[in-house]
Amino acid sequence: MKNKSFSATTPQMRARTKSVTRRLGWDIPVGACFRAVEKQRGLKKGEHVTPIDVCRVLKVSDERLDATTTEEVTREGFPGHTPEWFIAMFCKLNRCLRDRVVKRVEFEFVEENK
Repeated sequence: MKNKSFSATTPQMRARTKSVTRRLGWDIPVGACFRAVEKQRGLKKGEHVTPIDVCRVLKVSDERLDATTTEEVTREGFPGHTPEWFIAMFCKLNRCLRDRVVKRVEFEFVEENK
């Protein structure tokens, strides 16, 4: 099972308030499971990957980032924020433009919270 980092949305993943993620370069099939982790790159010597939860992919699609709606921002774990805010945050974190086509991955949690 592959690890997928949720360093920017660790609190949302821990609270299970996130059911969609947008990514650049993800290639994951529907039905696949992944282990959500706090981070997997940039670990200092002696640090280990910290698991959050195990998730199963329900739906995968390509869409323009600037097509993100208020409902989708909520599903990303940011209720009360605007699509403009989310798009700006995503672009800053991923160094991309707002018209970029991204992978939208809808998922469910498959293990009990610890």
